[in-house]
Amino acid sequence: MLERILYGKPTRDAFGKCSSLGKCSGGAPSSAFQELVVVASSSVVDQTLWVAETMDKFTVLTGVAAPLRMINVDTDMIIPKQFLKTIKRTGLGRNLFDELRYEPDGRERPDFVLNRPPYRNASVLIAGDNFGCGSSREHAPWALLDFGVRAIIAPSFADIFFNNCFKNGILPIVLPQDQVDLLMKDAENGANAVFSIDLEKQEISRPDGGKVAFNVDPFRKHCLLCGLDDIGLTLQHVAKIDAFETSQKSTQPWLWA
Repeated sequence: MLERILYGKPTRDAFGKCSSLGKCSGGAPSSAFQELVVVASSSVVDQTLWVAETMDKFTVLTGVAAPLRMINVDTDMIIPKQFLKTIKRTGLGRNLFDELRYEPDGRERPDFVLNRPPYRNASVLIAGDNFGCGSSREHAPWALLDFGVRAIIAPSFADIFFNNCFKNGILPIVLPQDQVDLLMKDAENGANAVFSIDLEKQEISRPDGGKVAFNVDPFRKHCLLCGLDDIGLTLQHVAKIDAFETSQKSTQPWLWA
């Protein structure tokens, strides 16, 4: 019924083949987008276009950390419901924390952390307990990523948001409250609040040179290091998928009529 046609078939250079957990070989993705076109023979649906977006690899992140002293930050605060009409992952950064960043007339609220000059380009967010609670909208990590946030540090995260972060190239780090408080205080130093997060070493370097270790699931670490989302993981097996389809066309041709 369906015939898959893969443009820009994945190769070692295109997707960065991973040889083992935590170790990657091959180059970075040559493009942020690889097109997977599904052509249906149905008289109802003639053609459907799917765009498989690969993630940027996460190895070492160095950037300013913004302190967000709030608990229970829900996904509607991160990206309000009126911006959920799009299915694109780009363009949502301008509306990140929209109701906290802007007045009803569109003017910026100067007291909100991401509107303050040191934090306008923050790539790390340090937040309170239960970050990302509320609805399961994947637009929340999309908005954070589009703004430029690649890592979030908090005492705890809502489960669905936590999982969605890994699937979109964001590293959520869970630390004890006392360590979060220490990093929050560091982050309040403005432009001097530069952190470096080394995923391979699982280590955060503070502005004063101090180190903070963190834990991360080995498989999720592997996916971030290699830049593999769910589609990227599937495309690693494209040769086996093609072989299966070739065999099925011979043994069960009626499925491909």
